[in-house]
Amino acid sequence: MAEKHEEEITREWMDILSDLWTAFGKEVDPKRLRVYFRNLSFIPLGLLEKAVPIAIQKQRKFNIVPTVGSVIEGLEQTLGHPADLTQAIEEWADQGFQDCIVPLEG
Repeated sequence: MAEKHEEEITREWMDILSDLWTAFGKEVDPKRLRVYFRNLSFIPLGLLEKAVPIAIQKQRKFNIVPTVGSVIEGLEQTLGHPADLTQAIEEWADQGFQDCIVPLEG
């Protein structure tokens, strides 16, 4: 069950990443997509959903697929340009879990 859920998350993650090509009317290049995946797989789905549109918007003047670096810049912008990106991602994830906790009244 957990493996199926992980596959669904990975598929959704790759679909979001594919938007980098779709936004510019390009066919997704599977080889290049694997490069992006290897270099960006540390980004949680919720943050990727925010970073990719920023990368696309910043690239709008040119008809080329945004780079891995552009997606990371979108991530940094989303997180407020932290000094330590890894720590900021961990804090974001922790806060996301905290938002899901509803205190029980007894």
